Amino acid sequence: MKYSIDSVSRLTGIPQSSLRNWEKRHLLIAPIRLENGFREYSEEDVTLLKRIGSLLKEGHTIGELSSTLQQGRALPAVRPILE
Repeated sequence: MKYSIDSVSRLTGIPQSSLRNWEKRHLLIAPIRLENGFREYSEEDVTLLKRIGSLLKEGHTIGELSSTLQQGRALPAVRPILE
């Protein structure tokens, strides 16, 4: 399935402006650009962005996560929520 930036923002809770910034500045994601200029995100993009969102809530920085991915390393595990 393919997703628009609006759909991805709603699914992940990440503002559209952050998604655009992370694409341009941090090179975290590279959605397909359609002929009309719109972005098209994959299931894998959405899964990655949800994980990044969880890691940010745990206190990681976007710079740290970007650096980790750009170096070919795995992202840290997301801590389970204890009830």
